[in-house]
This record gives sequence, structure tokens and C-alpha cells, in this order.
Amino acid sequence: MTNDICYYGLWQNRQQVEEGLSRLPTNEQRKAVESQLKFRRTVLKQKSDDNKIFNFSRKNDQGKYVKLTIDELKKNLLTLIEDTLKEVTTERVHPDVPLFVGEKIDHTFSDGIVYKGYVISGVPGFPLWYNVKYEGDEAIYAYNLAEDYKSGDVQIVVE
Repeated sequence: MTNDICYYGLWQNRQQVEEGLSRLPTNEQRKAVESQLKFRRTVLKQKSDDNKIFNFSRKNDQGKYVKLTIDELKKNLLTLIEDTLKEVTTERVHPDVPLFVGEKIDHTFSDGIVYKGYVISGVPGFPLWYNVKYEGDEAIYAYNLAEDYKSGDVQIVVE
């Protein structure tokens, strides 16, 4: 699931959804939108008043399950995104963890490679997650930097 989000990016507004889908062939769009929905439900633990918003299928009039269309899945994703934007995004102070927004970081991944990045903002609606832009990469990634900091995999670069 996380690998899919690393590949597609975490879409956090309508423009990113439209751009993300426009770059993909039609046969891959369903997987991308389903990955966004799964990640929001399972990893980000996003909640919704509509318990069916994370579903990929529904019952038809004959009682058989049919897959939701790409447009229906996209509508559900956009609803979830809009719900997160209703919450005020502030960086929470965590014990033993510095504030990250606006900081340059060195982020070491499991492959041992250190990536230099810049923490753009918190992820709307998810106070433990941060948007990071890495040098030489146009994509914006979302990570739980507090966990990586505590494990020693994230260091703030002091210039």
C-alpha cells in the first residue's frame, strides 16, 4: 500500500487528483484511486460519516455486487480530501521531536541512501504526517517524520 502511494504520490487536492489520473493509462487509473482510498483508510486512519465511501463496489438492483466506476471512486476520494481540508492544519508539538515545517532534512531510507529534502507542510487532517519535497524529484511525498526522527532516520540540516 505504501509502495503504491510512493509511486503515485499522496493526492491531497482536486488538482493533484486530476493531474495524477491524466498521467496514467486508463487501465491503471482504478488501481491508483483505490490505492489512495486504501491508504487514507488504513494508514492515515481517516474517518467519514459515510461508511461506504471506502468501498470499491456496491450492490445493484438484482443484489449482485458491481464495481464502482472510476468516476464514482474519484468522487469518493475528492469527498475525503474535502473533509480533511475542513480541519485546521497546524503542526503539533510532540515530545522529543522538533518542529519540521520549513526545515531542510536528511532522510535515510531502508536502502541506506540519504535523500535531502525540504518539509513543505503538514498533511491536512493528519497532524503526524508531513509533505516533503526531495532534491531532484518533482513529486511531493507524505511521511510520518516523527517516527523516522525517533528511529534516527530523519535529521534536521542546520546551515
